[in-house]
Amino acid sequence: MNICIVGGGHIGTTLLCYIKHTHPEYRVSMYTRHPERFAKSIICNDVEGEFSYTISADCISNEASHAAGGADIVFIALPHFAVEKAFLDIAQFVTDNAFIGVLPGGGGCEFFFKKYFLAIKPCLAFSGCHLQPNFNNMVQKPT
Repeated sequence: MNICIVGGGHIGTTLLCYIKHTHPEYRVSMYTRHPERFAKSIICNDVEGEFSYTISADCISNEASHAAGGADIVFIALPHFAVEKAFLDIAQFVTDNAFIGVLPGGGGCEFFFKKYFLAIKPCLAFSGCHLQPNFNNMVQKPT
């Protein structure tokens, strides 16, 4: 499975940690404007569960072709105003029939989705997933 997370903020980094930790066999990459802010290893903390683990992403890049190339699933974890540009950046690189999700979701994304994906390849959109209560407490970015 090839997964791309778009956005290097709290939600995107937490998704990267969680998916890579629970499915180390998956290729998990991140498309972010600032890959230099990330170390090769990322420490992930669950403060409620009182445990930590370290993961290494397969790719953290500001090049859409590197991070989103061949992606089967894409999680877009960006503010609403940045979603359309993300769709434009990654559309040509994801696989046909990819699942494209916007987290935490927002009105209007379906119009961007239709414009950038359905016009060129058959993909499926999802939006507004519910995160586990402690999920947002897991990431410690290196300083």
